[in-house]
Amino acid sequence: MVHSARRISSARLLRANLEVYLKHAPDGFLEELQLKPTLRGAGEYFDRRNHLLDKITGELKMGNETTLLSWLAHFDGSYA
Repeated sequence: MVHSARRISSARLLRANLEVYLKHAPDGFLEELQLKPTLRGAGEYFDRRNHLLDKITGELKMGNETTLLSWLAHFDGSYA
């Protein structure tokens, strides 16, 4: 996890973010390895996540929530 070198305004928030990251990032990576056997490693996994984030962000700026809702539905069917 990367953060700026500025003074931490909320150590609790930083800790909470780190806990969520450490809990979900490895799980997501391992799940993706099972679903996509062509995945070559962690670097490619995170490149794919960045691409998805860029796509979702771009769509949200245009008022389109389709990809975000589809991605959220993967975790909880109530979003779709």
